[in-house]
Amino acid sequence: MNKIGLTFGGQLAIPEVIKYARVAEKKGFHSFWAAEQRGLRDSITTVAALAASTTSPLLGLGVISPYTRHPVLTASTCASLDELSNKRLMIGFGASKRFWQALGINDSSPINTMKECIEVVRRILKGENLTYQGKAFRIDKMGLSFTPPRTTIPIFIGAMSPKMMETAGEIGDGVLLGNLSSPEHTRFAVEHVETGARRVGKDPALVEIAGYVTIWTTDNEPSARVAAKKQLAVFLANPGWEILFGPEMAQNPLVQEICHVARQGQLDKAASLVNNELLDAVTISGSPRACRDRLSEYTSAGLTTTIIRTTESSLSSVINALGDSN
Repeated sequence: MNKIGLTFGGQLAIPEVIKYARVAEKKGFHSFWAAEQRGLRDSITTVAALAASTTSPLLGLGVISPYTRHPVLTASTCASLDELSNKRLMIGFGASKRFWQALGINDSSPINTMKECIEVVRRILKGENLTYQGKAFRIDKMGLSFTPPRTTIPIFIGAMSPKMMETAGEIGDGVLLGNLSSPEHTRFAVEHVETGARRVGKDPALVEIAGYVTIWTTDNEPSARVAAKKQLAVFLANPGWEILFGPEMAQNPLVQEICHVARQGQLDKAASLVNNELLDAVTISGSPRACRDRLSEYTSAGLTTTIIRTTESSLSSVINALGDSN
């Protein structure tokens, strides 16, 4: 089985996150990730709490936006978190339109912004007193006034579109795939990451393929399915996100109908159209053995780090079911 991580999406109170993380650490989880969602607890605070309360799992910011924090500040924050965590930090950047358009931020070149942000963060971490003139960022002699624990911190790029996946292959240490990805979507992503890596003469094997996989156990399956269908409808309201099912299934007439309804703002109706077959294509549920068997499909598709996302009511059972020491 590939490396298993666990994400905390901001719904849980920080003391609860710490409690579950300590149990998961004992179960051998490879990494903890803090997602950042509008209106919920921020990922920086969550990772800081995880850094102070655990000792071995890697800690990922998954993801933060290049629009809401200037890359100079991001470099300082990440160097500080890396110091607090004893060099366990991983940085994930994502340029989700759902997030930054709601803040009144418009950007016609998110890939360029991503590239500039990552370049600035890397150069600042390496000790440069940086003057920089880009299209998205301008900097006049800025740098760190302290020595960071590492001059290089792994950087992942959250990607949904083929172009962003290829960008992850070109400049990223890894790619982060979305919450409701299918094995088919994973294979699609791997192909594009490899294309981007080879374009710049880089070994594709150097790029980590990480992805969020939504899992719940049978003890709360009915309510979890309802919640997952609603989230899928929200995702499919965004043009292009039908690729979560993979290129072939994205053309399924029912998927197309759900997308059409969702993009008209009728999210409840769109959720009601999601049947169990479609939901099972992008989520995992069942007994511990069934969940492990299904996870192997993602591994076979090329996922090297599986980041488990689940409901609060399933968190304990999922940790117990999927921990390496179980």
